[in-house]
Amino acid sequence: MGILPRLLAPLLDRWLRRSLVARLMVSETLAAIVLLAATLAATNYPGWAAVLVYLVAGAVNALEGIASPQLVAAWTKECDWTQANALLAALGMGLPLAAWPLAGAASQLWGLNVILIAAASLYAARALWLALAVDVHAPIPQNFYSIPEGFSVLKDLWALGLVLLAAFLLLGYLQVKVPTLLEGWQLGPSAFGTYGATFSSGMLTGAVLVWKLGTRRERTVLVAALTSMLAGSLNLAWPDGIRLYTGAALLGAGLAGLQAAGTTLLQRRLGGNNLGATVAAISGASAATMVTGAILAGVLIGTWNSSVPVVVAVFVLVALIGGIRTPQI
Repeated sequence: MGILPRLLAPLLDRWLRRSLVARLMVSETLAAIVLLAATLAATNYPGWAAVLVYLVAGAVNALEGIASPQLVAAWTKECDWTQANALLAALGMGLPLAAWPLAGAASQLWGLNVILIAAASLYAARALWLALAVDVHAPIPQNFYSIPEGFSVLKDLWALGLVLLAAFLLLGYLQVKVPTLLEGWQLGPSAFGTYGATFSSGMLTGAVLVWKLGTRRERTVLVAALTSMLAGSLNLAWPDGIRLYTGAALLGAGLAGLQAAGTTLLQRRLGGNNLGATVAAISGASAATMVTGAILAGVLIGTWNSSVPVVVAVFVLVALIGGIRTPQI
């Protein structure tokens, strides 16, 4: 359910672009209200409450993903864009990594309603910050979305787009296959939690390294990110104990670098609604590819199939050899 709003990201973008900051603030406020309502319904209708929470959280996450590149481009200096995008990636992965065990412990001690109230409070605080600290009428470039222009930029960055979609295909595949693999190794659910934490730690580490590399070094970031993704894919092709976790960490680190540098490249070529609509299209395509990877995992026979990680490694290698050497990058 959480992935559904990302599939609908292009439609969410069309609603958001009319007044980006104001509508983002309204979305955060509505999310807080809905989560508070879910605390009342959780006891008698836990299933419906869970669906509601997943949809609302996913929708706000999708809206923030569309808005963030536009806000970074509008409100920060161009030389700081890569670091700002890396910071957003670090916060996006680092905070959940710290929050998951805390949320689990709190739900055991005080119940699920406490977690929902805390989440609602965070949404309300963000909405209040947008209302008080940010001018909702601040100038955001609002040029009309041009499909040829957006596709022209994506065509220039074809290699990176291909790698990004391949990575999400692999993530969908891993989401289905890894639990089965760990079960075959007679490991409990905690092992899958360790795998997820390893992947998130890799993304957090990758984002921090991008931050340390500084500004205007997209080519360096991309080479490092693609190299990390290549090594991660090859480790995941033949997972044997530690290689599963090593591959997850390397894949996560590379994906963080690719997202940070790739977002900067889009920001330099597009502005306003062009940027938002392109990011929304990429988000929707990535979500659809991830679903495809999960379906593919169910179709392929056996506990593990090395062909999927190997194909992803080939795509990454193609991008390393030719894609990032084009004049446009």
